[in-house]
Amino acid sequence: MAQEVAERGSWGGQVEFLLTCIGFSVGLGNIWRFPYLAYEYGGGAFIIPYLIFLVLIGIPMYTMELSMGQFASLGPTAVWKSTPLFKGIGFASLMVSWYIMIYFNVIISWALFYLFSSFQKTLPWTTCGNHWNTDACQARGGNITFNSTTNTTPTEEFFYREVLERSDGIEHTTMLNWRLALLLLLSWVIVFLVLLKGVQSLGKVSYVVSTFPYVLLTVFLIKGVTLPGATEGIIYYLYPDWNRMLDLEVWGRAATQIFYSTGVCMGNLIAMASYNKFNNKVLRDGLMIPLINSATSIYSGFVIFSILGYMSHEMNVPIKEVATQGPGLVFVVYPEGLSTMPLPQLWSALFFLMMTFIGYSSQFSYGETLIGAIQDELPVLREKRFNLGFRGAFCLFGFFCGLPMVTDSGYYIFSILNDYSGTYPLLVTGLLELLAINYVYGFQKFADDIYMMVGRKPNIFLKASWKITTPLLVFAIMVFLITKEKPHIIVDGKMYPEWGFMLAWLIAAFPFVCIFVVGLYQFCIKGGWEALHRSIQSEKTWGPAKTENRTGRYDRRISKVSRIREDSDISSTGSEPGDLHISSEANILPKKKAKPNHVVDIKGSSSKTERKSSDAKYSRTSDSDFGIDMKNMRKGSKNDSFTASDATLQNGSSNGVLRL
Repeated sequence: MAQEVAERGSWGGQVEFLLTCIGFSVGLGNIWRFPYLAYEYGGGAFIIPYLIFLVLIGIPMYTMELSMGQFASLGPTAVWKSTPLFKGIGFASLMVSWYIMIYFNVIISWALFYLFSSFQKTLPWTTCGNHWNTDACQARGGNITFNSTTNTTPTEEFFYREVLERSDGIEHTTMLNWRLALLLLLSWVIVFLVLLKGVQSLGKVSYVVSTFPYVLLTVFLIKGVTLPGATEGIIYYLYPDWNRMLDLEVWGRAATQIFYSTGVCMGNLIAMASYNKFNNKVLRDGLMIPLINSATSIYSGFVIFSILGYMSHEMNVPIKEVATQGPGLVFVVYPEGLSTMPLPQLWSALFFLMMTFIGYSSQFSYGETLIGAIQDELPVLREKRFNLGFRGAFCLFGFFCGLPMVTDSGYYIFSILNDYSGTYPLLVTGLLELLAINYVYGFQKFADDIYMMVGRKPNIFLKASWKITTPLLVFAIMVFLITKEKPHIIVDGKMYPEWGFMLAWLIAAFPFVCIFVVGLYQFCIKGGWEALHRSIQSEKTWGPAKTENRTGRYDRRISKVSRIREDSDISSTGSEPGDLHISSEANILPKKKAKPNHVVDIKGSSSKTERKSSDAKYSRTSDSDFGIDMKNMRKGSKNDSFTASDATLQNGSSNGVLRL
């Protein structure tokens, strides 16, 4: 085991592990997803259930996954050696990580576009009159009335018409956006260079990519709270709309956000923990890291809402009319707010540099998780002669998978992955993971494993959460979301065609297929196929009820060999007619008493002794003496028997011949 762990690599220190886990979980979703959900679902009315689910779902599952990976020092697929039937859970987690990694790199390419565009004398998204603008373009603020139904802002048109070159729907694909394609290639090249040496290089890079965003977030917060209107924005963020607390949808969205904030059920936590020392304090990490991740989400909310409050003040519009969902919050609303600050180029460059770092901090973890899992399944790829080429091929394949999202209809494909790749797959994977570990593998064994690592077992809270509370909550959330599901997809007012809706659910269902197919494969190779085959074979008593009607293959007088063949591992490949080879554990059920002078001759590798009787010939052929005791014959040796009642041949040689 020590040699295997050394081959897989290990962290240079505990700090590298902590920073990498924090950097992975503190991703792009913390900048747009959490603040928007808080804005949409009542501010503090969303934060309260979010914190409750952090305790009831996030911390227990985070601790469980870290413990799994650290104990076995294996990735998210190989770790299911504990319960091979559920190995598909690992593959399902990897599929979710692969989905997210593909479209996260597309987001990074957008951020790089804005970053490079920030080094201009005039920010291109601040004015109308550019070649990409329409007649409806109008800047907000000042004495000019802005009509949100008929006018569009310069930042909207820059993002959708210049950066994305977006078409009118997913069915309208005409060209590849070559600028985004080159930036996407650059993004994958950076991922390849960082992961060149695996977890060793990842750990060193984490010192920068995981800490620098916190510096920039703090800078933006200090700047934001000094702006006019920032206080109103923060109050809007924190003040709970108590009426929304009774809305189950608020609780459902808060629970699903926990999966995105902590990164559970994506395979990454198992992979990162697998590089830990065996005695690392995993129970401490399972509590500390989720708290840091969720605190970062709340912290980023202060940054975002201080700027939104400032924009509301400058544009003289309510805050609820300023914010928008998902990419629009980061690439439309926030750049618009930055452009009104002094030195807008500086603030814009810093913001999108932060976005790039936050994106990469997650991407590097996703990449190493996927590469490590594949190498766990195919260890030859970890050899020095294949490792570099495999990592390069992996990144090149990811680049080609992302190309459809940098076409003019790519935004609609991106929206499908963003909305459907995580929610249901994460919930189902999480539920099955909890059941497999605590009820199939067994909580007691899992607790003993943790005791081996840290010298103490999980406390009563973790036990109750893993076995009862968390599975019930995850199941309830899943049922609730299914009841709220709509039979169509609408993005920015554009309804997807039927095939687009089917594509979305196909993407969501593929991780489930992994669970089923891998589970079926494990069932078959563990003997399930043989059991199934035996269960569809006719029983020996099958056939006409009356003896006189039993002819052909049902004639008992000619079916003696058939009966033997049915009940034993015997093949009629003897050198003489009637010779049957018998395995060492064959079961023979003779239906009639052996006739006089018939020979039961078992041939083995040792010397043979025979004993004749009026009923049969007895042959001893194995070094581990066995006896054959047919009806009316005396018993064989103590440990071996062949009787008419149970007809069991034991301890014989691997092959023999039965002559009748």
